[in-house]
Amino acid sequence: MDSNKQLMLGFEDFCNAIMSAGFRQSHHDPALFVSDTSTGRACLLLYVDDMIIFGDDKCTIHKIKQNFNQIFEMKDLGFLCYFFGLEIAYSQRNYLLYQHKYASEIVFQARLMDDIKRLDTSIELNIKLYATDGELLSDSTFYHQLVEKLIYLTIYRPYIAYVMHLVSHV
Repeated sequence: MDSNKQLMLGFEDFCNAIMSAGFRQSHHDPALFVSDTSTGRACLLLYVDDMIIFGDDKCTIHKIKQNFNQIFEMKDLGFLCYFFGLEIAYSQRNYLLYQHKYASEIVFQARLMDDIKRLDTSIELNIKLYATDGELLSDSTFYHQLVEKLIYLTIYRPYIAYVMHLVSHV
C-alpha cells in the first residue's frame, strides 16, 4: 500500500477535497457534487465507498480522477454497468436504466421461503388485507426485507406500487 494514500477518510475530509477541486455540494443531495465549467458539467455521486463520476466535461472528469487517485486509494472501473440495483445500458443517443438483475434476485430470495404461495399477479380491486388473514409466518423479518426490496423496485416498476402499498401494511 502506498503510504501517501489514506485508507480511511471521513465524509468531511472528502467534501473538503472535492470542493477544493472546484465542485459544489448539491442542496438536494449532500452526496452529489457538481462542477460547472466553460466546457461543460461534471458530477460526482458518492455512496458509502463507491463513487460515480459523470458529465459532459471530459477534461474535468479526467483531472478529478487523476487528482483523487493521488489522495484516495481508488480504482477506475470504467463505464457504469450496475449500481445500487440499477443496470445501465448505453447507446449513442441515450441511457437505459433497468432492474432485471435486481428483480431476479428478489424472486430467487422469495423462493427460499418454505411456505410461499404462488398467486396470479392480478389483484382484486378494493381488496382489504388484514394482519389476521392467513397463517402467521414463523419469521416475519424475511417478509419485511422482501417488501422493502420490492418497494425500491417500484421506482422503475410503478405498476406494482398499489400491491406494494397493500402488502406493506400487513
